[in-house]
Amino acid sequence: MAAWRQKHHVWSLCLLAYFFFPLLWISQYNYPSGDDYVQFTQAHELGTFAAVRWWYFNWTGRYTSFFIQSLFPDYDTWLTAYRIIPAVLFLVSFACLFYFVRAFFGTRFSRSEVFTVASVSFILLVSLTPEIATGFYWLPTNVQNLGAVFFSLLLLGLCIDLHCATESGTRIALWVAVVVLIAVLAGLNEISLLFSIGSIALATYVQFVNSRRLPTLSLAVLALAVVFACVGLLAPGNALRVNHVSPHSQPIGALVSAAGLTVYLFLRLLSLPTLFLTSALYLVFLQVNRDRLDHLRSLLSRLRWYWIPPFVFALTLMSLVPVTAAAIHSVPDRIANVYIYNLALGWFFSLTVLFINQMSAGSRFALPRWAIGLLSASILAFLLTGFDVHFTSSDIPPSSSRIQRDLSALRTKSIYTNAYLDILSGRAALYATQNEETTNRFRAANGGCVEFRVLSHVPETIFVPFVKYPWTWCPDYVRLHWPSRP
Repeated sequence: MAAWRQKHHVWSLCLLAYFFFPLLWISQYNYPSGDDYVQFTQAHELGTFAAVRWWYFNWTGRYTSFFIQSLFPDYDTWLTAYRIIPAVLFLVSFACLFYFVRAFFGTRFSRSEVFTVASVSFILLVSLTPEIATGFYWLPTNVQNLGAVFFSLLLLGLCIDLHCATESGTRIALWVAVVVLIAVLAGLNEISLLFSIGSIALATYVQFVNSRRLPTLSLAVLALAVVFACVGLLAPGNALRVNHVSPHSQPIGALVSAAGLTVYLFLRLLSLPTLFLTSALYLVFLQVNRDRLDHLRSLLSRLRWYWIPPFVFALTLMSLVPVTAAAIHSVPDRIANVYIYNLALGWFFSLTVLFINQMSAGSRFALPRWAIGLLSASILAFLLTGFDVHFTSSDIPPSSSRIQRDLSALRTKSIYTNAYLDILSGRAALYATQNEETTNRFRAANGGCVEFRVLSHVPETIFVPFVKYPWTWCPDYVRLHWPSRP
């Protein structure tokens, strides 16, 4: 058994290395784009803390996100951060997922087994990312959006451990970690904050049903989350931004539009073939380990699987109302990143609860070995190709290498393969060269207007698609039209 576990631990390490090496390596070619220049100018002029204060009072309550963006008010450190933060985000996100998996499944699973489950889950989850550039590489949205999803998982893992802890020292340490993480999460984005509060509220209700007593610990965590949520949501800048973006919004119309977008997001998730392939394998995993799910049974025994989809639908609907109130009638992929991750996690949580419910009724789930092998091969094919491979004769960068030209012509819908292609074809290096020239002109302008010229042969992995070139940025002009600082 020990040799079997070691073997799977090595395989999971190899999978992580293969799939995430290009995503980490391509960070060295990453450069600022679009809104980065606005936020950098503020931080450069005011300093980190004054800039965060300005954004809080004049534009948004996402204080954690803008603190991270304002940490680099100098030109050189700003560019260095663009290369380092995406790589750190991948590593921290995996650590958060690992911690949650360990807390969720309990101590009857070894660390190597938890590592394997977390590795496979992380690879599959990232493969579903609607837009990888704004998901992990663009500073205005990476930590703010997908970082918040993984911090939410870490928070839930900490809450599970806090609920189960018996030693006073451990409980104090967990309490401090929960408080800090809630404060951080409240300053990232409203979607993940709402999902976290909703999850804590659901856990509080289930504990009350189980014990018929008020769970004071969970209520305290819930109250703390609501307090910090108010700090973020009731920021003066949020009110100013709402009045600026949608001064005449209609509540009923916004609710109807939000309901339509919620249905669209659910259908978008259900249209992903890999969701059902991985669901079957996940149920096989639960069946094989059914004798070691005591911890899950104690957590979820009174929960019913059919509560989860309406619960997730309601949270999604509530979080979309502010979006539709701002007259936004579609979900940009940089925001869809957050929803797809949360909906996918909600889907697998529903499957877990369904399995626990059916296990109590004596049901079993089994697949023949050939079916498991076919499912595994299909998932691997999705990860490598996205079920789409074709060649094109357009957007091929000039190169003296025949191999690079062939790689430039190859297109897939796999995030991982696209990252390899961006690097090996030379697109990422060419993109960095063009951006280096632009950022040098931005630095030399010293507050004057700078034209951002059209970029050629851009890498799909790190290029922010909705920033339209050419465009011009005039810091001195824009500074005169900013709201007065408090």
